[in-house]
Amino acid sequence: MILLVDIGNTRIKWTIAEGGILSEQDAVSHELRPGLNTNLDQLAMLDQHWAEFETPERVVIANGLTAVPVRHIESWVKQHWLCPPTYLTTSKAELGVVNAYDRHQDLGIDRWMNLLASHHLVGGAACIIDCGTAVTVDAIKANGTHLGGCILPGVTTMRNALNQMGAITIEHPGQNALSSVNRSTKSGVYCGTLYAVTKAIDAIIVDMKKELGGDARCIITGGDAELIRPLLQIHAHHEKDWVFQGMLISVNQ
Repeated sequence: MILLVDIGNTRIKWTIAEGGILSEQDAVSHELRPGLNTNLDQLAMLDQHWAEFETPERVVIANGLTAVPVRHIESWVKQHWLCPPTYLTTSKAELGVVNAYDRHQDLGIDRWMNLLASHHLVGGAACIIDCGTAVTVDAIKANGTHLGGCILPGVTTMRNALNQMGAITIEHPGQNALSSVNRSTKSGVYCGTLYAVTKAIDAIIVDMKKELGGDARCIITGGDAELIRPLLQIHAHHEKDWVFQGMLISVNQ
């Protein structure tokens, strides 16, 4: 049993791997919220989820940007299971995938895990769309060469930025399709932010496929994938655990 932990910008997500099979994901937020004074208060919620787990053989962590949750998770794991966690890092090359970045360590670990999963599970050129706090789109050739990618704000990040400029609330306009002619600020923000993300993704994928020199499979993952995918013009296959698949491939090498 391996506990795989993905620490993102706002959430700590985990799954259990046994015999190469991943369990359903679970998650807690590590953002500060009213009534919770410190990150430690929030991470105490892990007791509710992890205390009844059998002691894992390994605890493997992919840490995005946040230092504080890592310290508390490491302390919790050592106290309860007496095993120091293993931390995955981005490298210049791993398992046939070659990082496009000049400074390989600057590529986010979640993007690196997505690339590993795509190279080993798709079997051809791929474009990987990860929709979370930020939206990342990466291109990888069939031979494992990462061409690079794009980063843009996620839907919630855009809405939060607008909300900081004034008391703006969000309202679903009530139709399935996006509307460009909204009749309230609430629905205008709802649709406008979705337009910004989905149209950007569509345009990026068109150009990426040209860079890849032909057809490529599109994978979409991340917390907002189910919201974004039906609104795209391009076809994308939803893989909810792509980062964890990449982590499993990395630890099993």
